[in-house]
Amino acid sequence: MVNHKRGDPWPMSTLQAFLSTVVEDELQQRRWTQAQLAEMAGISPSHLSGMLKGKTRGDIAVWSNLLHILDVDLRVQETSRGRRVSAM
Repeated sequence: MVNHKRGDPWPMSTLQAFLSTVVEDELQQRRWTQAQLAEMAGISPSHLSGMLKGKTRGDIAVWSNLLHILDVDLRVQETSRGRRVSAM
């Protein structure tokens, strides 16, 4: 889960780090390799690796596809203190 202060721009590095953790946790639970996920997503293993390490900024459509393949839903909740993002 990631919390974010209301009204501030969302830092991509924070969101990417969160998504990377979610994807890596799912890979580990499923005992899948990055190469297997990359093939299913139609991207190169090096591109996926770069995204997960934060070296390559992944397009939101690619992140969305990865989460879809892994059957992970993101929930963004507006609270009085800001936004809360969680993976389900």
